[in-house]
Parts: sequence; C-alpha cells; structure tokens
Amino acid sequence: MKLSKPALEDATILSVRGSGGESASVRVTTKSVFAYFNGTTKIRTTAVFRPGAWYRVRATIDQVRKTYSVRIDTGGGRLVTRASGLRWRARVVPSVKSVCVETAPAPPIQTIDIAEVRVTQVVTP
Repeated sequence: MKLSKPALEDATILSVRGSGGESASVRVTTKSVFAYFNGTTKIRTTAVFRPGAWYRVRATIDQVRKTYSVRIDTGGGRLVTRASGLRWRARVVPSVKSVCVETAPAPPIQTIDIAEVRVTQVVTP
C-alpha cells in the first residue's frame, strides 16, 4: 500500500467490516502517524508515515475472540509498528465480510496505490 499524502482527516488503509460495523481499523492520521483501534479507543503510534513510501499492512482477525492483530512493515520488510490482542471496534459484528480502504474525505486529495491484496478465511469448527 502506498498513500500519497496526509490530509485533514484520517485515511483508512485497512478496514475490516461486517454487518453492524467495523471490526478492525488501521489508519494514517492527520499528524502523519499510523493508528489503530483497541475497542473504541484510538491508539496513535509514534511510527511516522512517509508519503509515497510502500508499506505492507497485515491483519489477523480472530472472529471467535473478537480480537485482531496488526503489523506494518516497510516495502523492504523493516518493522514499522505492530500490536496484538486488539478488541474489535464494534463487538456486535457477528463475523467479518469485507476488507476496505478509504482516502480521507477532506482535502487535499489523496491516492492509495495497492499492489497486492490477500484474504484467507480459515473456518474452524
């Protein structure tokens, strides 16, 4: 994933959703740092976003425990930030159904380039 620049509102670089709302969310904030949610609490990291740089964003969603983990690496594989055991934003979501990205709705205009998307669903009894 490559984001052109920060804007006046967050860019959502990963949103995992189901009926009832968002389960997991990773963002680039207006202050040019990465952020994610632990439940309803927004956690702003100290990891600085570089406009135009490539990043690999990975999330593992635990639908039984309603938790997720996230890892962001540079395009070269260097760890930028990671977290695990994060609670879903909306616990009422029964299961995840979609993976989304969204540029900020406020200026300046942003672009998100995506080189690869992989989604694997593991069904456990």
